[in-house]
Amino acid sequence: SFMITIYYNLDMVMLGSIKTQTEVGIYNASYKIFMIGLIPLAAIVKIFLPSLSKAKDVELLKRTIGNYGIMMFSSGIIIASFVFFSAELSVNIIFGNAYANSVYPLMVLALNVAVISVNIFFGNPLTVWGKQKAYSIAITFGAIINIILNLLLIPKYSYNGAALATLLSEVVVFWGVFYFFNLNLKKIITQG
Repeated sequence: SFMITIYYNLDMVMLGSIKTQTEVGIYNASYKIFMIGLIPLAAIVKIFLPSLSKAKDVELLKRTIGNYGIMMFSSGIIIASFVFFSAELSVNIIFGNAYANSVYPLMVLALNVAVISVNIFFGNPLTVWGKQKAYSIAITFGAIINIILNLLLIPKYSYNGAALATLLSEVVVFWGVFYFFNLNLKKIITQG
């Protein structure tokens, strides 16, 4: 949780220390809309995690993972597409014309919704399978990459760099959770 908090909030802190409060406000506007897009994904996790933790039968586990994947991936793509294509309209309606510069970072963060949906799919089952250490390794590596990318991208690209750093950090987390998910799922299936 601490590492997730770091790379979900550090960009705002770093942006504020490197750039102006106006730029922080522009990024914050896009970030608020992005965070709203994550709410349905959290609901899907709440629905499926109890089933994933209790599935003792291999076939039931496979079906549950399949259904969970369909729900998570389709929701991620739908939400990401909606936020991406309605970015300009959303910013104008919610924050007004003064925040027009929030559109591009919101579009980048919209792509991040799709990546996060995949990361949630692969990452959260690790916690119910007792593999919190593996999940923490992937998240920690993503947080470290986020710090480095923010240091590199914010000075030159401001809020657009912060959004890109967030997206690229999630891609790094993907590789970690994907690896640990597959490693542990194979163990569960062969033991089952």
